[in-house]
Amino acid sequence: IKFEAISGYGPDLFVDNVQVKDQLQHDVSAKSQSINPVCNAAAFAPQAIVQNLGSNTETFDVTMNVNSRWSSTKTVTALAPFTETTVTFDPWTPTAGTSYNIQVFTALTTDEDTSNDTITATTLALNLDKTVYGHDSQGGNIVSFNMKDPGTFTTLSAASCTDFYAAMTFVDTLMKAFEYGANGHRNIWTIQKDGTQAVDTTYTASNLFGIAYNPNTRSTAYAASADTLYTIDLATGVCTAIGAFGTGTGGIMIGIAYDQSHNILYGVDLATDKLYTINTTTGAATEVGPLGIDINYAQDCAFDQENGYLMLAGYTSSGALYYIDTTTGAALKVGDLDSGHEVTGFAIPYPMTVATPTNVTINISGGNANLSWDAVSGATTYSIYGATDAYGTFTLIQSGVTGTTWSEAVSGDMKFYHVTAATTRTYHHTHVDVVPAVKNTPKMFRYNSNNIFKK
Repeated sequence: IKFEAISGYGPDLFVDNVQVKDQLQHDVSAKSQSINPVCNAAAFAPQAIVQNLGSNTETFDVTMNVNSRWSSTKTVTALAPFTETTVTFDPWTPTAGTSYNIQVFTALTTDEDTSNDTITATTLALNLDKTVYGHDSQGGNIVSFNMKDPGTFTTLSAASCTDFYAAMTFVDTLMKAFEYGANGHRNIWTIQKDGTQAVDTTYTASNLFGIAYNPNTRSTAYAASADTLYTIDLATGVCTAIGAFGTGTGGIMIGIAYDQSHNILYGVDLATDKLYTINTTTGAATEVGPLGIDINYAQDCAFDQENGYLMLAGYTSSGALYYIDTTTGAALKVGDLDSGHEVTGFAIPYPMTVATPTNVTINISGGNANLSWDAVSGATTYSIYGATDAYGTFTLIQSGVTGTTWSEAVSGDMKFYHVTAATTRTYHHTHVDVVPAVKNTPKMFRYNSNNIFKK
């Protein structure tokens, strides 16, 4: 059988290879299942849709197997002909970093067509329970959403830019964003987590699509135009060209992201649909592999520094969140973005951690306790706390110490100190105590090395 349609332009529709069969009396099938190629590593109840394609009402079992080790079976009762229903299985808890093979199948003894009984899929479990931020350009808002549920946006504020934010990244606790510059609005914006936005300055490159920040140096920011990598001074907007990506004619590096644990800059090219690593000295891009999806229009990628995931707020024919395998380049879908919207700027916060202060020493001189310690990489300030009981409440004595030494006049029989190294959020402590050489002679202190302890 062949169907042909003729329009004013001639033949333009052909449907062939049509098969005509008798209606089966008994035929049930597994139609789909709910687990995406990437799932959150936490307990959830997976689902499947099954359908009755036969002409009789059917009661039958449906089973989901995961890696042939976890299984859940449910019974569908009296499913009417030519209808479908959703089956909810028992809760399953996947382990982060593990790939799973999924199988869903129906079991009807009288089934006349078993070829449609079984469907299979794979999923990778990741730690996705994290709030991230972006510019929903179709909705015109700055939004946040949890990566485990990318289909639910929380609107923070209306976007203040004239054009859309083409790129976003976190710089410590604030976001920096590039406004799309093709229409002359080459602005650098600061965006707070509550959605507050302010223009900082303009950037000097013609049009930038990507921004990435190196938390290790806490000073180096990279910017990407369609074909060139830059360093950028975010305070002045001055862009300094490093070099061309070299991804081919028409290449558009639509997003870049920095992996601070491995000091790798990644880039996603809109024209080639591929993932690249980018040499930060030359700008040259080296192909990792194809994304496996056809991305279109504006989008952005970001690196989850805490978990080591490269994520893409991507757009094909609609918007979705993807995890990108940095060894193959493959983009694996986490889920659709809210209403399938296009997120043009995308940023993932990272923990502001510093190491524990080490080599803390104390010297007693002239009635003063003089503390010193080694500088901590990434620390911006230090704070000193004191207490008369090592297990009591420590009270802040001084914050905002920018050097690695501090002193105060001391009196009393005994005093304990601890020093904190800080960036903006996370603190690690080293405790040091001061022990009197002579009881009841509070001005005569000496340091006893046996009484240093860390907590």
